[in-house]
Amino acid sequence: MDLSRCVGWYLLAFLATYIVRPGASEIIGDIQMYRWLRIGTFEDHWQLMAIAVPLAIIAFAIAYAGAGPRRVEAFQSPSRDVRVIDPHSIKVLIFVLVTLGYISSAVVLKTGNPVEAGDYANAAVGVYEHNTAWFAHDDLFVSTGALLYYIVTGRLGMSIIIAGPWMLMKLISGWGRTNLLGHLFSLMAIYFLKVRFEHRKQKKSTHALFLSGAVVVVLVLFPFLAEIRSLKQSFHMDTSALSKDAIAMVGQGADPQDLMQSYLGTNSSVAGFETTLSHLINDKKSELGTQYLYYYFIQPIPRIIWPGKGTPYTWPERLRGIEVDPLLALIGAAPGSIGMAFQEWGWLGIPFEFMLTGWILRKAEEAARSRSDALHVQLGYAGLYSMLPQLGRDSIIYMISTFWLFKYGIAMFILWRMYKAAPTRAVWERAAARQGPVKVAIAGAADATS
Repeated sequence: MDLSRCVGWYLLAFLATYIVRPGASEIIGDIQMYRWLRIGTFEDHWQLMAIAVPLAIIAFAIAYAGAGPRRVEAFQSPSRDVRVIDPHSIKVLIFVLVTLGYISSAVVLKTGNPVEAGDYANAAVGVYEHNTAWFAHDDLFVSTGALLYYIVTGRLGMSIIIAGPWMLMKLISGWGRTNLLGHLFSLMAIYFLKVRFEHRKQKKSTHALFLSGAVVVVLVLFPFLAEIRSLKQSFHMDTSALSKDAIAMVGQGADPQDLMQSYLGTNSSVAGFETTLSHLINDKKSELGTQYLYYYFIQPIPRIIWPGKGTPYTWPERLRGIEVDPLLALIGAAPGSIGMAFQEWGWLGIPFEFMLTGWILRKAEEAARSRSDALHVQLGYAGLYSMLPQLGRDSIIYMISTFWLFKYGIAMFILWRMYKAAPTRAVWERAAARQGPVKVAIAGAADATS
């Protein structure tokens, strides 16, 4: 449970989603979500979860252990044999990302958040009728640019200042909490990488402060944003407003019993257990990856070009005849990582998706450890790290397509092209070393001849 690495946070998220929070819900006697989903009680179906949860974590462990070397070597500092990327090009990339992100933020702040217009009852979740998600989500590039700035310079404080207005807008609106939380986790990923690369002996208090801050964000900020968003929907507040009223109402209504219910109840933000159980009970036919087909190949096409492209729920119905569950669609409930694996592939999907998750996490950790010279590898690893708090609620295949590819993938591709085009520093050093003595020898010979 090393929280300075991907696997530590993943295990913690899995433990909270499928063991700790559901256990706490049973202790306090909250069965609200069971009633809403009409699945009886946990005692009626405990055998299903007793099979699914161990199957998932064992499959993950096998793949994680098998994807890396038996002996983990220490993190190495960048070698002399590294590729040199023009610093000016990196600065330009950071400037473009941050500027584009803030322009998009200003437009969205002025026009309102189109996600609110999604008709959950009709499963048209987050449909952009008069806009395109490509531009509406460009604000995420602020996070990418600020993170890249921290990777390149090591100046954490300045990186936070760069992304500060963007984070404040996310906090005020109550939407985009996954991206806000993910940004903080991505910074934490780079912090621990730099500590290891530079072999710094940081004080334990520094690590404790960083990790405590992350835990506080998870336990306080995430539910807080959920409460603000809920109040805005209930009272039809304007998302672009400063939400002082919503924040004040959350503070005034902070009854200890209600807070315990928000954190530990079945409708907690640490969701996925009850919805997983619902899928295990009700899904009689697997979707065979049709939702993933939508997320990777159909969703990227702007709706302006293809108005009838549908939603993640309509394609399973078209191709497999599986209608969306109205109860799950109405609340926009996260299916749980196990639930989504079962929904897409049946029982075989659980070991398949969790072995894939273990393999990806281990390979990313190994790449970040061994390729400290490659900015695109470090950015990709930080992006993967940023998804960890959500990987109990959603599967990694879904999160990569909807959260990672657009936010980090574009900048990663640009950095990869820069990396490939750049000459190696070692080649220049060896050439300079060879040319120096030769010139001296020739000059000496000329002097001797004269």
